[in-house]
Parts: sequence; structure tokens; C-alpha cells
Amino acid sequence: MEATHLADEIDLSGSTVSVFNSPSVLDDIVEAAKVGDVRFYLIDSMDDNNFDENKMPANEIVEVKAGLFKVDMYVTNDGFTDDNNNIQANMQQLILILPQNVNPLTLVPETSLMADAQAAGMGYLVNTANWLADHSYQQADMALQRTKQTWSPFAGMDGTYIEMGHKVQVDINMATALIGVAFQKPFDSSRFLLAGFIEGGLAKYHVYANYGPGHIPDIKAEGRFSSIDFGLIMRQKWDNGFRLEAAARYGWLYSQFDSLDLTVTNQAGVDVPLDYGYTTNFFAAHVGLGYEHQINDVSKLDFVGRYYYTHQQGKTINVDGHDISFNGIDSHRVRAGLRYSRDHTPRISYYFGAYAEHDFSERASGEVRGLTFRSEKFGGTTGIGEVGVIFHSTDDRPWNAEAGFQFYGGNIRGFSGGFRFGYQF
Repeated sequence: MEATHLADEIDLSGSTVSVFNSPSVLDDIVEAAKVGDVRFYLIDSMDDNNFDENKMPANEIVEVKAGLFKVDMYVTNDGFTDDNNNIQANMQQLILILPQNVNPLTLVPETSLMADAQAAGMGYLVNTANWLADHSYQQADMALQRTKQTWSPFAGMDGTYIEMGHKVQVDINMATALIGVAFQKPFDSSRFLLAGFIEGGLAKYHVYANYGPGHIPDIKAEGRFSSIDFGLIMRQKWDNGFRLEAAARYGWLYSQFDSLDLTVTNQAGVDVPLDYGYTTNFFAAHVGLGYEHQINDVSKLDFVGRYYYTHQQGKTINVDGHDISFNGIDSHRVRAGLRYSRDHTPRISYYFGAYAEHDFSERASGEVRGLTFRSEKFGGTTGIGEVGVIFHSTDDRPWNAEAGFQFYGGNIRGFSGGFRFGYQF
């Protein structure tokens, strides 16, 4: 193609149709469309990209895709059609008319994959919040009971595989570790626990999606997360079995994204796989109420209700000349349920649990050139079942371990399995 002109005013010499994704050309198209009918003249015949002059019908809307964007344009015959109303292959000029006073530029549905990956990052943070609530108190308490001092260091590790989803499938391989110092203060009928900690984590993830006919089937993205945070946990436990707990932490999350199925046209006009990384801040907290009922010497029921809040800050990054803005995400969750546990031996116990969780969150979202992309909705109600075995620490063995599995049904469907390790100094 020797030359291309937009409204006979914009010189795009030497360009091809794929320049729709070039930042400067996109601006020109949008600005011209605000004025009125825009005619896009293609001089010489077309035989590449999304165009096929032998198959393109006249007087119809044509969708042109390039990278993250697509443009719907009207094809006028303008005297260049054959008897079947198809545009002639040997034409010298084709006129495409953009809609009047309408931004013709939209995002291809596959861009939602970026928001789905951001939602996977929130899933990673949510899982670390669950682990902190379920196991950090246990590790701190065992350290204090073993040393029989008013303070004691403690440490814990968790390795978990998560596979879940509904319309969008996500799997995450993650490992988390924390180290902290716990303090206790006994009272007449209760005991207060306070611990400060530093926590870090790593994860690899995959996101799979299918956006329906006419789009890339089974589109995929992958990447990794890493995080570090500082926090506090607090618990007041009474002799009658009731307890109150709270935790808060602040940290940083690095997210890396890579997809061979989603491309972006760089400033040189070349389509390249979308690949980026960025760091955001996050804050997470929870409050909870629990009651432990001792059935007999070897078995007990533990009732728990918690509210979780997690905030992931937004970020704007530049990828090959395109500003991509990720909006912040807030997760509000309420979980309630019970766990039955039984001591098989003084060293080994097993448990079964069932919980209901409702997530009030909506979607992850972002913008490119004022156009919004969104993830699948991840809020809703989910039922959770769990089973596991615990190896307790003893006076001569200052470590404990746990293997557990969780199963999800309802709004979130899938499973997770993990191995946890703790050490009391």
C-alpha cells in the first residue's frame, strides 16, 4: 500500500491498516470522528491484515481489529462493486465511513484478560489473608505455650495450589512465609495475645478464558506475583471458650503479566505480545468472633465468623506507547462456619470443616484511552468444605505441620490443597 489518507488531511504514507493501534493514528481517528462523517481512503488494492477485497461486502459494517482495539466502519460501494455487490478486486479506491459524532474506537473483548489477571492478584491476597487468620494465631500461641514466657519468636510457611473459576479459570501456585514475635498477657479468666510479623510470598498463575464466537478461543495469560508486608495480630481468649480477634497488614504486591494471545502494536507499528509488570500497595484487615466447644477429652467443635477487607491500589502503566490504567479493587468478605477436630494421638489430630462465604466485591477494571475493560464478576456466595491432618509440636520437637484440602462450590468453583509448617524457637 503506497499511501493512506484520513479525511484527506492526515498523511500516513507507507502505513498499513494495522496502524489503527498506533497511538498517534488512534488520536487522529477519534478526533476526526467527533467532527462528522469521516472518510478513510485506501489507495491501491488491499491484500493483507484483516482485509480481503474479494470477500468484503459493500454497504455493510466491517470490524477491523488491531492489537487491543477494533474499529467498526461502514463500507460504501461508491461505484466499485460487481454484479454481486462485492467490491471489485482491481479497485483503486475504497471509501470507509466512520459513524458520525460517535467514538468508533472500542476494545476487543480479549482485553478483559488484563482485568481477570488483576483479579487473580486479588485472589492471591485473599488466600494470604485466609492463611493468616487460620494459622498465624495457632503458630504464635504454640510458641508462647512451649516457652512459657511472656514473649516468644515464631515462624510459619505455607505452600498452596488453587484452581478455581466459573467463566474464567484461574490456577495459582503460591508459597508464603512469615516470621514474628508474640507477646501474651494473662488475666483472671482470659488471656491476651499480640504479635507483630513480616510476611512474604511468591506465586505463579495462569488465567484461561473464552470470550465466545468470533474471538480467540481459549485465550491464556500467565505471570507471577510477589509480595511483602508487615502486620499485627491480636486475640483475646476467655476460659469459657469465646474469643475475639483482629489483624491488619500493609504491603506491596508485584504483578507480572504475559500473553501470547493478546497483542499490542508498538510505536514502530509492529504487533508484539502483551507483557508488563507493576507494583502496587495493598492493605488488608479482618475482625472475628469464635467459640470453642470441648466435646470430650479428644474432640472439639470450633465456631468462627469473620469479616475480611482487602484493598489493592490502582496503577497506571505505559506499554508500548499506550497508557493502561488499572483501577483499585476492594474486597469485602464475610465467612462463617465450624470445624470438628479430633486427637488421634497426642501428636496427631485430624479435622473436617464447612463454611459459607459471601463476597460483596464486583469486578476488577481498567481503562485504555478512556475505554473500559472489566473482569468477570467475582462477588457472590460460595460454600467451602475442608479436611486435613495436623502434626503437633512437642517439648522435644519444636515444629508442627499440617496438610489440608479445601473444596469450593457456588459462585467460586474449584479446590485448593496445601502444606503448612511452623516452628517454635
